[in-house]
Amino acid sequence: MSTINIKSDNTTITNFSAIATMFLLITLGWTYSVLQALTVDSQGSFLDAGPGMQIFASIKYYLFKDPFSFESSLSFCTTTELIWHASDFVKAFAMWIGMIFAMMLPCLYPLIKTKGSTNKNSLTFIFGFVFIWLLFAFSAVMAQWALRMIEFIDEHMVMSNKLLAGTLLTMVAIYQLSKHKLNNLKNLKLMYKNVNFKPCCNASIVTSGTTFGIASLRCCFPLMITMFAFGLMNIIATLLLLFVMYMETTNGKKSRVTTLSSFTLFAIGFMFFIDFFVN
Repeated sequence: MSTINIKSDNTTITNFSAIATMFLLITLGWTYSVLQALTVDSQGSFLDAGPGMQIFASIKYYLFKDPFSFESSLSFCTTTELIWHASDFVKAFAMWIGMIFAMMLPCLYPLIKTKGSTNKNSLTFIFGFVFIWLLFAFSAVMAQWALRMIEFIDEHMVMSNKLLAGTLLTMVAIYQLSKHKLNNLKNLKLMYKNVNFKPCCNASIVTSGTTFGIASLRCCFPLMITMFAFGLMNIIATLLLLFVMYMETTNGKKSRVTTLSSFTLFAIGFMFFIDFFVN
């Protein structure tokens, strides 16, 4: 009996550590995202930082009353230069890590809360999940660097080529309504029901955070890359995309949220096309 109680206590402690770690990482992600938003200083710069970001102009003014230039305020989060140095890659990677912590870990929380309470491997599972998304972050940094070098991303970290931005949003909108997306969501939901949190390599449907992370990546990475079009510092887009991905990954099926997100992406993409051909 005492052995059983000790195991139960250890599991409880481990699960508490897992939940605490998730909250810490999510808090770090959102703190970083908000600080990025607050470093954008002038109203014009907010307009350039992506759709919806102008709402922060008044917040910045009332908090600090100190409008400095947009470029000089970005020293801690990313670079505005065409030619990157090692520090620029580090800052860009940190920005993407912040987005992943803010957007993807909340989607994992219901699973950890439900399943982790009876399993001591939940913390390992979280690290495996994060590892997969960090690989995505590295790829996103390389894409950001390449797009910035050819000036397809401007100094405000928004796609300057509206044709490319509209094409990206249209392709993601089509994916949102596709059978491929539906199959990925079903597979993720099946894993959600059968996850056992074992560290690795078992006959079960999903045994590790890396396996679950790959399934999550297949479902969500198209929505994540829309940040290139919306603006990499666009906290409004971050919130809305988090809501869509959370609803999709927890439901495991296409819902009204998926359909609405698709038509919204179509509409915004269409506006980008109009802007490209008119201007």
